[in-house]
Amino acid sequence: MNDAVAEGFSGEFSVCDCDRYAEHLADISVRRRMVIASDDVRNQFGVLLLARGAPLGRFAFGRMRGHRLNRPVDEALAMRRCLDNGALASRLRELLDCAPDLQHIAVAAGLAPRLEALCETAALGPALLQKLSVLEEVLPAVFHRALFCACFGVLLAGERRLDAAEARLLFQAGLLHDLGLLHIDPVLAAGNAAIGPVEWDEIQRHVPTGAAIAARLAAAPPRLAAVIRGHHERADGTGYPAGSAGSDIDPLAQVLALCDMLHALRFQRPDAGTLADCMPCLRVNRHVFGEQNYRAAGRILAAARGVAPQAPTRTLPRQLLLDTNRSLLALRGSFATLHALLRQFPADPLPASVQRLVEQFERISDASGLGLEACAPALGESIGADTGEAGLLEIQRTAQELFWLVRRIERQMRALAGATAAGASQRMLRELAHGVEFELGRAWQRFEGASAPRLQRGNGALTPLPLRASLPRR
Repeated sequence: MNDAVAEGFSGEFSVCDCDRYAEHLADISVRRRMVIASDDVRNQFGVLLLARGAPLGRFAFGRMRGHRLNRPVDEALAMRRCLDNGALASRLRELLDCAPDLQHIAVAAGLAPRLEALCETAALGPALLQKLSVLEEVLPAVFHRALFCACFGVLLAGERRLDAAEARLLFQAGLLHDLGLLHIDPVLAAGNAAIGPVEWDEIQRHVPTGAAIAARLAAAPPRLAAVIRGHHERADGTGYPAGSAGSDIDPLAQVLALCDMLHALRFQRPDAGTLADCMPCLRVNRHVFGEQNYRAAGRILAAARGVAPQAPTRTLPRQLLLDTNRSLLALRGSFATLHALLRQFPADPLPASVQRLVEQFERISDASGLGLEACAPALGESIGADTGEAGLLEIQRTAQELFWLVRRIERQMRALAGATAAGASQRMLRELAHGVEFELGRAWQRFEGASAPRLQRGNGALTPLPLRASLPRR
């Protein structure tokens, strides 16, 4: 998605719109009778939609749906029993206590008092605290991620010796960066749906929406919106929504992106282990988030070494690791063809981004021995001899991150094919992308199925996720 499209998203959204967020408020009000009109609620033309003091219900929301109010929805509708600074500090303390490894890191860094002080000085204001309250109510997993990103952002700021203003900005951005998810389909926001092109566009929409919310409602420097706008961008140009790269991304956005990824690695998998076990994944992505951030995160995570995981971490069957290596070898063979094909494209950012990703895959493959035919016997010997469970887990997690990298390459290949005029190169690129997707899907199903199937809830029952959704988003 280019800059013009991203700006178009921001221009379409207004904090005065009665959209999904107002619908969330209506649902909460019906369940708990806690949302009322703080004053007469009028649309942009002055038409009365809800009288002051009236409760928001489904009927009232039906009258308001699609309207643009004459002031922000958060100011027109008041939710009782919202989070305040003290309650937010309490939630952060609960987060630190929820996992022994995170608690160990927090104690070593003296984090809790710093978080309490930041809660008092973050200047979030009633509208943003209300949005965080709604986030906790309707998307609790996203709220958990927001708390984690705020905490780990402060840890990284301290480890990198950033100044107090930047630490406060990371704290604010960690809490607020995913508020845009309250304005899209909640099934997509929760990550429980298969993703096609239309759904992917809507998911990307949460980034400029969140930046617009911060710019309109936060009593903070304009840089806060820039950090939120860049939290899914990547240094190699493979992020979204703008595909920015390098110095075009705010440095604090890269810090936030690293925090976001760490949460996915540690808290969104049943066999995650501890934060220290995330190091192989960080190594694979070190150039994506910046070398300084990678090294700082590594020093922080070292404090969690030796902390026992809350649940035992399963290693894959040893034969399956050899099968995984064969899949990576086949994928690497496809990338040899891709190298030649990319030379036919002009030197613009998209093919250059694909090229950098392929080179990153090859660099990690060379360093780890995974995806190399000559290293397969050595891998088999190490698995059969003295590697031990820790060594097997290291191999497994490095392979998993290589699969993630292949997924990013495949997505960029499809984007490049879509941006290319019809011709032989476009056809070859589409066919190659389809082949990579097929091999990746087959390998990932074996890889994931050996540990635990990914499930989604539908109609009260748990059902397997479709292949397109089998790799969770990052």
